[in-house]
Amino acid sequence: MKQQVILSHVAVAGAITLTLLGPAQAATIQVQPNSNYFSGWQFNTLTSPSTGCGSEDAPSSSTFTGTFAGSNFTVTTASAPAPQQWQNCPAISPGSYPSNSGQPSTVGAVNIRSGDMRYTFSQALPTGATIFVQDLDNAESANFSFLSCSNQAIDASNFDLLRVSTPSATIPAVSPGASWSTTSANVNSPNEVFGIIIRSQDVCSVRIVGTAANSSGGETFYFGAPPRSNAASSATPVPTLNQWGVLALTAAIALAGVYLRTRRRM
Repeated sequence: MKQQVILSHVAVAGAITLTLLGPAQAATIQVQPNSNYFSGWQFNTLTSPSTGCGSEDAPSSSTFTGTFAGSNFTVTTASAPAPQQWQNCPAISPGSYPSNSGQPSTVGAVNIRSGDMRYTFSQALPTGATIFVQDLDNAESANFSFLSCSNQAIDASNFDLLRVSTPSATIPAVSPGASWSTTSANVNSPNEVFGIIIRSQDVCSVRIVGTAANSSGGETFYFGAPPRSNAASSATPVPTLNQWGVLALTAAIALAGVYLRTRRRM
């Protein structure tokens, strides 16, 4: 009878622990200088139409096209309200990366000040693929939703945050969740970069809704992916709170087993 009571208490304690901790939380990974972190990564290309950043905006009806990770993709925007600073930037500087981190020399990015835009890929993105956000400042904000190939919402709460720029830079505030959001203070910053690491095998589309004042220079977006062999290990998160709860429950059950075996020998 005592053995059953002990096991019951362990199970109840474990259930309470997991309930309080809730679902897994996103980990934060900081890219360090001299880490060569991005060695071997591939980044998306953008083809047509090319507008170039800082020049004339494309019509809101324009569809940008490109390739990434063996997939073709399109980038479209809602026509109403009309997007501001809707530009295809096929080769721009990748922003503020730590020194010797293996950063690319140029990247193909979409630049937008405000609007509702959507990347749609011809096949699901590989796990570990990352959407990069560059130069989000001056009170700009953006919301990110991830969709499956059947256009169903994907819970992104277990995706990871990749802090690319050095900690001394002015870093936007990022709020992980089923969908992600980010905001910035009303100050200019030196093109800092962060990314959202996709931890699902079903993402075929990413919707981005951005808002900014007319004085904003806009923010840019692009995708990258580590080599296949490094997709899981290149940004391994530390255990989350929920994972610590599972470990604690496992340890408690193991200790209960040792106690019961000891009791039987007495």
